Amino acid sequence: MSIRTNNGLVKAAVVPFPAWLLKRPDWLDHQTAIGLTFAVKTFAASLLALYIAFWAGLDDPRWSFLTVFVVSQPDSGLVLAKSFYRILGTIAGQLVALAQYGELLVAAVAVWICFCSFAARSVCDFASYGFQLAGYTVASVGIPAALAPTGAYDLMLSRFALRLGPGG
Repeated sequence: MSIRTNNGLVKAAVVPFPAWLLKRPDWLDHQTAIGLTFAVKTFAASLLALYIAFWAGLDDPRWSFLTVFVVSQPDSGLVLAKSFYRILGTIAGQLVALAQYGELLVAAVAVWICFCSFAARSVCDFASYGFQLAGYTVASVGIPAALAPTGAYDLMLSRFALRLGPGG
């Protein structure tokens, strides 16, 4: 809305800004703002990981999206610690899955998962997470590799890249 004056200048009308738009909502305290910021940053990181996984041409890029949410922590030092144990657990699980072959595979996988579950209950923090990851890595890699031994190496590399690649 503008008004013309006698000298040809245009004078703008001032519209008052509603005060309720500037007021912070009651539910938005400091802790909530930190939580919302963390959620938005994690979501953005997961989209970036998904983009990188598609760009790299990984076999199943959707796992990179989930990996970001699995390893995300509000403090950056915690992410590094959890990622370290994630790498150790994945490598241990891959090595045990590689060593398992034959008729007793399912029994050996069950014993390994028992051991990893016991160890996960015995230790604290992210070391527990590393033992859990080592346990289910054997099941997710060893059993499909035993069913199709010719594709075992490709399967192991693919799972390793997906767990430790973009987002991991």
